[in-house]
Amino acid sequence: MAKAQTITISLPSAMATLLHQQVAAGKYASISEVVGEAVRDWLHQQSVKQRDRQTLRSLLQEAIDSGPGEDAETVFARLSARYST
Repeated sequence: MAKAQTITISLPSAMATLLHQQVAAGKYASISEVVGEAVRDWLHQQSVKQRDRQTLRSLLQEAIDSGPGEDAETVFARLSARYST
């Protein structure tokens, strides 16, 4: 485990109360644990967002590389002709 570093943060009273409640309820041993989990969750969310952005960029580039598109009216007419009974 990395060496712990003490930092001071300011939170709105409502957030601080929630942290204290989690510790008092026995869900965490300390406020540091609550904050640590929140930071880990935030880091995970950032990682997911980055992966999603990369996926979207890749899909966008794939669409651009596939050539010119068709207008919706043409596509729907073709689909309608193919699948109408």
